[in-house]
Amino acid sequence: MTVGPLLHVAEVYRLKSGEQERQHQLDFVFECSVAEDYTPVLGCHPDPHQTATCWLTAENAQQLRPDYVTKLFSPGCTRGTEVYLGPHND
Repeated sequence: MTVGPLLHVAEVYRLKSGEQERQHQLDFVFECSVAEDYTPVLGCHPDPHQTATCWLTAENAQQLRPDYVTKLFSPGCTRGTEVYLGPHND
């Protein structure tokens, strides 16, 4: 895998299931590429809730979660080069 430039820093305030307060989370979205013959696999220590690994193109970004990511890569998006766009409530 080749890691490219940082595309976005997301500051997310996520309401945890069954709770009243929000959890603060920072996500970093990088542009990455893999070899044509690469087959995605789970890493050595996957997240306990992770069921698969896949690589998506910008055209397929609507499959991503949390939902702020789908807005970053929506078809026809012409956003500027700002990396941090402010907090997001999920």
